[in-house]
Amino acid sequence: MNKTIWLGAVAYDPKVVTIWEGMRRYFHEEANLPVEVILFQSYEAQVLALLAQSGDVVPRIDIAWNTNLAYLQSDEWSGHACRPIAMRDTDLGWMTKFVAVNGGPISTLADLKGRTLALGSRDSGHAAILPVHFWSNKICAKEWTIKHCGSTPI
Repeated sequence: MNKTIWLGAVAYDPKVVTIWEGMRRYFHEEANLPVEVILFQSYEAQVLALLAQSGDVVPRIDIAWNTNLAYLQSDEWSGHACRPIAMRDTDLGWMTKFVAVNGGPISTLADLKGRTLALGSRDSGHAAILPVHFWSNKICAKEWTIKHCGSTPI
């Protein structure tokens, strides 16, 4: 294979740069694959690069290392033309859990009406966006308040 594969990843933390430097080294030295990694500052920019057409004035990548929410955006924005090709084993069986004190006043989702739910970073698919989306289907959004504990503002 001699065509370069352009892979996008989001550098949400400095350790990500080190991880992808190692991955690039592996692709070149051990797997003998011509892979170049482009690091993005946001998943939205990465999704736009994945869906870019020839001639667009944005970077163009062949593969995106997405979060669950960025995958859903890619799928929706592409008219359902994107498809997952791999998944980390650490993400298998991933789920969001709402935890309450055993024996406390909360034992069902209905018990949360009129209460405040504290979440992690508001732009995190794992910590806020997807849990709130799926929870909104169970309880009317006007019946509870959300407080974001993370530091990333929207």
